[in-house]
Amino acid sequence: MNQFKLKFQLFNAAEKLITVLVLFYLISTVVSVLFQFNAVQFLELESDLGRLIYKPWTLMTYALVHQGIFHILFNMLWLHFSSRLFLNLFDDKRFYALFSIGVLLGAAFFLIAYNTFPALSSRNAMLVGSSAGVTAILIFMCVYAPQTGLRFFTFNLKLWQLGVFFVVLDVLQLGSGVNIGGHLAHLGGALSGYFLAYRIKNASDDLMRFSDFWIKVFEPLGSILRPKKRAFKKVYKNTNKSADRQVHNDQVKLDSILDKISKSGYEALSAEEKDFLFQQSKK
Repeated sequence: MNQFKLKFQLFNAAEKLITVLVLFYLISTVVSVLFQFNAVQFLELESDLGRLIYKPWTLMTYALVHQGIFHILFNMLWLHFSSRLFLNLFDDKRFYALFSIGVLLGAAFFLIAYNTFPALSSRNAMLVGSSAGVTAILIFMCVYAPQTGLRFFTFNLKLWQLGVFFVVLDVLQLGSGVNIGGHLAHLGGALSGYFLAYRIKNASDDLMRFSDFWIKVFEPLGSILRPKKRAFKKVYKNTNKSADRQVHNDQVKLDSILDKISKSGYEALSAEEKDFLFQQSKK
């Protein structure tokens, strides 16, 4: 367990998010099969505003839920691809902020459409999946670095061409009557990615402002829930006092490095700290 925790700390933001989403999918699937309990009903976003009042958290939690193996596989592949482009230029905080804004605006598009247009308002639809957040990251990069070259099989593409293809595809598929809510959410995510990329190219860092705002909102809660650190995480019985002291010193140093990673990311570590972390992970 400690090894998994250590390796998880070393993941970048996208790898952590993918791990959480995949684990959540696996656990919810196992629980559903073994106990015949549908946890999805508490997390999916419904188009009925009357029900949303009682489940406001679903504006975000719908992104945790996926309908099947191909649904989550497709989303995670595109999340991995898009995040590699994004995290080469921006930090983890902005990544989480962009994904969250995409999820929220995807939910907004879904709710507005289903409660405005007569053809949709008679239906009670459900929305699940992380694709609005993934689309936000992809379209952000298509706007921020449009001339980035890509190679798909034998085709050479520019990043902006890929973005245009996906947006046009979603617009066309709205008329098919299949997964209308999902395509609306994609367009909401795409709009958020486009707008935020345009803003940041014009020296307005809305992503960091969004991140700082939510950190301030949840910081008091975090200080309450965060357990106080103990001087020792483990008790070692050893007659050799110098060995005991070394083990304790290593543990304290490891705690300090993990704290530094959680606050500033892995790249903030010195070469010596990275080497120490590598040696500890092999124990």
